[in-house]
Amino acid sequence: MTIYIEKDRFPISKIFLVSIYLLVPGIVWLLSTGNLQNYFAMQVPSGQFVYILSKLFGLYAIALLWLQLVPTLLSPHFHILPNVFYRYHRCIGSLSFIFLILHVITFGIAVFVRSGDLNLGLLVPHFSSGFYRQMVSLGAIAFWGFVLVFIAGICRAFSHKRKPLKNIWAILHKLSHASFLLVFIHSLAIGTESRQVLMIGFYWLYGLTYLLVVAGLLLVKMNIRSLNDDNRIPQVSR
Repeated sequence: MTIYIEKDRFPISKIFLVSIYLLVPGIVWLLSTGNLQNYFAMQVPSGQFVYILSKLFGLYAIALLWLQLVPTLLSPHFHILPNVFYRYHRCIGSLSFIFLILHVITFGIAVFVRSGDLNLGLLVPHFSSGFYRQMVSLGAIAFWGFVLVFIAGICRAFSHKRKPLKNIWAILHKLSHASFLLVFIHSLAIGTESRQVLMIGFYWLYGLTYLLVVAGLLLVKMNIRSLNDDNRIPQVSR
């Protein structure tokens, strides 16, 4: 079933909604972080400000990834979505990837400032250590997954004349959904800010709405398949 929605004739409303949407991560970060002057006027652990800055980049990465993935899932059913989002699909994807990289870089800088060790091993998944290291490893897997997704997206764009290769890159591009789930678990599981109600609500809002969309589309697909099976006319042997 496809739902047709009349196009919005007022682009200003779209700009307003997108602006409000993009303000949400920054507002959540400010409210959960508190007075930023305290990070310069009070005694705080070394690298703490860079660490909370990495949280800001992480929040924006989640918000942009949600904006990238959910409309893509809904686009076959709501024809307004390709017109609104597909025009900016690559732009949103590129911004998401940039914020992911900034999140990783600033987190690495915070670790280096605090410990004096660059510790590039954090980018390698390692599950034999404690809970925190395991959740960091989930984030590392998600990051490398999105690196592969980004490369697949570029290769897919330049292989439009080679259908077999395009299909392969399209399949790899869908790893973004699994990587997003890992990002959600990683974000919710670790970090002092995740214990605050506002931050928990932010993570659950994006994670649950994504899961509900996926579950809803799966149910619709199953119902359509069931209806097709019921309407199938059995062949009568003569």
